[in-house]
Amino acid sequence: MASRRTGPPVTLLSVGDIIRLIESDPWMVDVLDAVRNFGPSNAWVGAGFVRNKVWDALHGYLRPSLLNDVDVIYFDPENQTVSAERAFEDALVEVMPLVPWSVRNQARMHKHFGTPRALSTLDAMRYWPETVTAIAVRKDPGSRIRFVSCYGEDDLIGLAVRPAPGISLPVYQQRMSEKDWRKIWPKLRVYGLS
Repeated sequence: MASRRTGPPVTLLSVGDIIRLIESDPWMVDVLDAVRNFGPSNAWVGAGFVRNKVWDALHGYLRPSLLNDVDVIYFDPENQTVSAERAFEDALVEVMPLVPWSVRNQARMHKHFGTPRALSTLDAMRYWPETVTAIAVRKDPGSRIRFVSCYGEDDLIGLAVRPAPGISLPVYQQRMSEKDWRKIWPKLRVYGLS
């Protein structure tokens, strides 16, 4: 990987620090506004959208790391069609066409991943592979940013990657091999590989 321009790493000690970090990024705020206004009701933006921002800040990176997608998650057991997800993606593309949107109804993801049926968005996130991925943010009706995590923020701000409880270790290990996050964020400590 080519060297990156860096500055002093940001110190993050709490969820409040993470929220302030996101609030200071106009693009992230625009994404959260678009999801609140044009996405599914009660949608969250999760995984790499938050994780990468935190890790970039902790590494002192001056430019954001590339996001493969912006994961918009919601829970609607009444309409589990892929076409409903695509309609939300289309609406979001209209507003922010350069964002790689990925909208997924967590009420149907158990069919795709072979996990137990979820009861809510947060419940579905318990089956995401790493503790640092099972995180999400959204803007509430009062425009405040809300943060949710299944496993807390300690691993995220501590640069520790480990499998979420109950996740198949071979699945986690394969994912870590494919992601190879330490090439991008060398301060990461990745557990559960041997």
